[in-house]
Amino acid sequence: MKEQKEVNREELSLLMRKENALDIITGKKKIETRAMNDYYIKRCFDFTDKENITMIPFKRIRFHNYNNTWHLTVKIKTGGYCYLDEPTIKEFNELYDFHDFDEAATGIDDNTPEEEKSMFIWYEVSEVLGTNIAQFKK
Repeated sequence: MKEQKEVNREELSLLMRKENALDIITGKKKIETRAMNDYYIKRCFDFTDKENITMIPFKRIRFHNYNNTWHLTVKIKTGGYCYLDEPTIKEFNELYDFHDFDEAATGIDDNTPEEEKSMFIWYEVSEVLGTNIAQFKK
């Protein structure tokens, strides 16, 4: 029987391209998103109480590449999950200057049935806590 791993409720570890990490460090990128799929649902939600499944309120995210030659640790202000549709993405445009999903959300509105909409998980970055990326070491 395989034992369940203890979840670190403080910090989430995620893979990221260095280009995106640099955008976070320079303030260009204010939120990080992930697809709402089985992999991220298992990592980002608490299933302890089957009647009340909740999103884990991580305090930090540690971004890194596959071989861990660099890392970036950030403090999380807030996070959530939502549908990928025009009204939501317009709100993200205004709040975070986030345009990664503009094209994907085109034509998906409040009248689109929920089962036809994709969902995503998002985290708002409040500050960079540390990195070993040479030009930005703290």
